[in-house]
Amino acid sequence: MKRFLTGMFLVAVVFIILLLPVTPDQDSAFAVEVSAAQEDEARASCEKYFISYVVQRGDTLWSIANEHMSGQYASAYHYIQEIMETNHLEHTVIKTGQMLILPCYDR
Repeated sequence: MKRFLTGMFLVAVVFIILLLPVTPDQDSAFAVEVSAAQEDEARASCEKYFISYVVQRGDTLWSIANEHMSGQYASAYHYIQEIMETNHLEHTVIKTGQMLILPCYDR
């Protein structure tokens, strides 16, 4: 009987923990807001234009981002998201010979 009650107590504790609401860390949310604001400010000070790029063998969106991304983006992830939105890509797979439109900023 003692084992049964101990087991039920542990199940109840786990159940309560799973029901507790999870709130995001306020500091990390603030950091995201700050980086987004810095990104917007950096973009506002430069002129945006687009270039065409033909995917070469071995290219990935990450390698293209590392080659063409400028300082107006908080990270390669943000640049890749814009490439995907601009080119209406649903996934990150690209093919040799595919033409992409890349966002750029004058420096």
